[in-house]
Amino acid sequence: MKIFSDISLWWLLPALIFSIGISYLFYRNQKSLSQLSKSIKAILISLRALSLFIILFLLLGILFESKVTRIEKPIFITLQDNSKSMLNYKDSLSVKKRCEDLQKSLKEKFNDKFEFVNLIVDKDVSTSAANYKGLVTDLNAGFSFISNNYYNRNIGGICFISDGNYNEGQNPTYSAKEINFTPIFSLGVGDSLIKTDQKIKNVTTNDISFLGNKFPIDVDIEANKLEGQKSLLKLLLNGKQIASKDIIYNESQDFQHVTFEVEANSLGYLNYTLELVPKENEVSIKNNRQSVVVEVLDARSKILILAASPNPDITAIKSALDIEKNIEVKAELLSSWDGVLNGVDLVILQGLNNSEIEKANTKLIKGNVSALYLVDSQSSMKDVSKYNVGLNLASNNRLDEAQGQINSSFLLYELSEDVKKLVQNAPALTVPFGKISSPKGTTLISQRIGGVVKPDPIIYFGSNVNHKFGVVVGEGVWKWKLFDYRKNKNHNSFNELISKICQYLIVKSSKEPFRIKIPKKIVENQELIINAEFYNAALDQITSPKIEFEYKNSSNKLIKMTFAKMSKDYQLNLGKLKAGVYNWTASTTYNGKNYKKNGSFVVNEINVESLTTQSDFGLMRQLAVNSNGTFNELKNWRNMLKQVSERSDITNVSYEEPYFKNLIDVIWMLIILFLTLSAEWFLRRFHGTY
Repeated sequence: MKIFSDISLWWLLPALIFSIGISYLFYRNQKSLSQLSKSIKAILISLRALSLFIILFLLLGILFESKVTRIEKPIFITLQDNSKSMLNYKDSLSVKKRCEDLQKSLKEKFNDKFEFVNLIVDKDVSTSAANYKGLVTDLNAGFSFISNNYYNRNIGGICFISDGNYNEGQNPTYSAKEINFTPIFSLGVGDSLIKTDQKIKNVTTNDISFLGNKFPIDVDIEANKLEGQKSLLKLLLNGKQIASKDIIYNESQDFQHVTFEVEANSLGYLNYTLELVPKENEVSIKNNRQSVVVEVLDARSKILILAASPNPDITAIKSALDIEKNIEVKAELLSSWDGVLNGVDLVILQGLNNSEIEKANTKLIKGNVSALYLVDSQSSMKDVSKYNVGLNLASNNRLDEAQGQINSSFLLYELSEDVKKLVQNAPALTVPFGKISSPKGTTLISQRIGGVVKPDPIIYFGSNVNHKFGVVVGEGVWKWKLFDYRKNKNHNSFNELISKICQYLIVKSSKEPFRIKIPKKIVENQELIINAEFYNAALDQITSPKIEFEYKNSSNKLIKMTFAKMSKDYQLNLGKLKAGVYNWTASTTYNGKNYKKNGSFVVNEINVESLTTQSDFGLMRQLAVNSNGTFNELKNWRNMLKQVSERSDITNVSYEEPYFKNLIDVIWMLIILFLTLSAEWFLRRFHGTY
C-alpha cells in the first residue's frame, strides 16, 4: 500500500504538536475542571488532541493506493466474410451449414475457457448473422475493427472464414499485423484451382451522350482454360440484341478488349447489356453479363457568336468552346446571320459600334438570352452606352496596354491555379485609355500595369432584370491562347477560362417555387436521399406544404411516400434500391395551386462479387503464417478445433489494477473521530462539567 498527499507528510508532526498544545491550553484554562483528577484531565486532553489531529490529518488530502487482481478469459473472435462471392463455388450450399456447426462446436468445447465474439464483414463490420449478400468485400475493415475495438484485450485467437478475395480497401495483412500475439486460424471457402470460365471483367462508356451522336462501349473480357475456342459477345439494348462480335481465345488465360460504336437514337436512360454466350463446362455464367446505363440528352447548350467582321479573338474563343461536348457553338458574320435566336442560350457580340449588332442585342434581351460583349478598339463610350451594361469609358478614344489580375474577392465561381497563373503572366490586352468603371458589375479580372493593380475591369459580370451579361473590356485575347501553348504545350488553361465564363452566363437562376434535388445515378448499396425546397411568392423558403413522392420500383410496383419536414427544407430517404431505371413524380399544393415535378434516376448494379470463381488461399495462408496460426479449408473445420485445443498460449490473463481511495472516504477514520468526540463529551458530562 502506498500513501500520496498533495502536502508533505512532515506536516503531521506540527499538526500533532498543535493538537496537543491547543487541547492542553483549553483544559488548563477551564476553571470548572479544577476539581477533576490529573488522570481524568489527561484523558480529556488526549481525546481532544486525538480528535483535532484526526481532523487535520484528513484535511491533508491523503490518498491510499491499493491493487486489485482481475482475471480475463481469452476472447475468441470469429470473423466471417459475408460477401456474395462466398456462394460462387461448388460447395456453396454447405458453407452456411458448416459455419453454423463450427460455431456450435466451439461453444460446446470451449464454453468455460473462452469468451466468444462473432463478426461479419463485407463493406462494413457488424455482429449480425451472415447472409452472404454483401455486394463488395473489404476484408481489411474486419481486422481494423478488431484492432481498434479490442485493443489491449486478451484476444486468444481469430477464426477467419473467407475465400480470400477482396475488392475494396487495402490488403488485410497490414491491419492483421497490428493485432499482436494473436493467432489467426484461417478457414478457406471454395478452391484455388483455375477453372474453365469466361467473364466480362469491365465495361466502360460515357455517362452522358447526346441525341444522334455515336459513343463507344468498351468491354474487357478474361477467359481461363478456353484456348482455341470461340465465343460470341452480344450487345443488347433494353433486352433486345442490337450488335454482336465473335471472340477467339488464343491462350489458356486470355484477355480481350472489344469496342462497340453505338448511336444514341432515343432520349432518356438507355440500358445496354453485354452478354457472353456460355461455354460447355463453364464454372459460372453469372459473370458473363454486365449492364451499363447511358443518359441520352437533347439539351446541349447553344452559343451563337455574332461578329461585325472577322476577328482573331472570336476565332480563339470559338476554338475553346468547340471542345466542350455539352456545348454547340456557331459563329456567324452579321452579313450571313438569319436573325433567329430560337434555342440559343448565350450570344457573344463583337463590334458594338455596328447598328446591326445593336439590333441583335435588342432581340436577345427580349428573348431573355444571356450575352457576352466584346469591347474592342473600335467601341467608344457612345457605342457602349447603348447596351446598358454599366460600363463607363473615357471619351478620348485613346488606347492603352494592360495585363490582367484575378480579383481575389470574386466569388461567383472558382478558377484553377493554372488559370490564375495564365492571367497573371499573359501578354497585355489593348484597352481603352483612362478611367474605366463598372459600378453595376462584379469584376473577375482587373487591369495591372507593371506592378500597379488598378480597379478598372478587363472582364466583369452583371445583370439587368432577367438578362445576364458579361463584358470583356479589351482586345487581344487570342494572345493569351498562344501564350498558354508556349508555356504549357496545350490550351487547357485558356479553354477553362473561356468555358467558365460562358458556363456561368448560360446557367439561369431558378425562380421555380418547387424544387427537387435528386442524384441521377447511384449504386445499389448506396442509400438514396432526396431533398426538396418550396418558396412562397416572396421567395422565402417555407415548409408548410405537404410534398408527396411516388416512384415505380424494379417490379413496376408504384410506391408512394411523403417528404419529412426539416428546419428549412424537406428530406426523403428511399433506402437502398435494386439496380434499374426508376421514374418518379413529386407533387404538392399551395394556396390552391398544384405543383408537380417528375424525372428519372438510375441505380447501377454492383456485380464485382460475381466475377470471382477462384479462391485466394495464398492470402489466407499468409494471414495464418504471419500470426503463428493455422490454415484449413472450411470442410476441415474440425482440424481447427483440435489445433485450438492444443495451444498453450491461449490462456487467462490476470491484471493487477491500482485504485486510489481518499482517506476521508475511509469509514473507520470517521468512526474513530466520532468515538473520541463522544468519549470526551461523555466524560465531561459524567463529571458534571457541562
